Amino acid sequence: MRRGFILLGVIVSTLLIGIIIILSYLKINSDPLRDKLLFVVNEQLNAPVSAQSLDMNFMHKFPNISLKLDDVLVYGTLEEDTLLFCKNLYIEFGILSILKGETIVKKYLLMKES
Repeated sequence: MRRGFILLGVIVSTLLIGIIIILSYLKINSDPLRDKLLFVVNEQLNAPVSAQSLDMNFMHKFPNISLKLDDVLVYGTLEEDTLLFCKNLYIEFGILSILKGETIVKKYLLMKES
């Protein structure tokens, strides 16, 4: 019974240390990662996206990384065309795909002010 508790403690400790290492890596590399994620969003939407502010959150939608864009404006083919304006846009990316070097968007979530 005692060996079982020790084994469980080792497994839980290893998982916690792994999560801390992954989150530390993502936090240290947050600026280049944020630029890369915004580039992927622009590429996938096939239209220029501008935002007043960008905020990356690791714990809000864990195990995904969420990128929050405020006052988002998506332009059409002409600068005068506005395809989308929203107060907040949340974009979710998978942590494992980012660590592998792939950037896969899992979900777009549009929010409006109430």
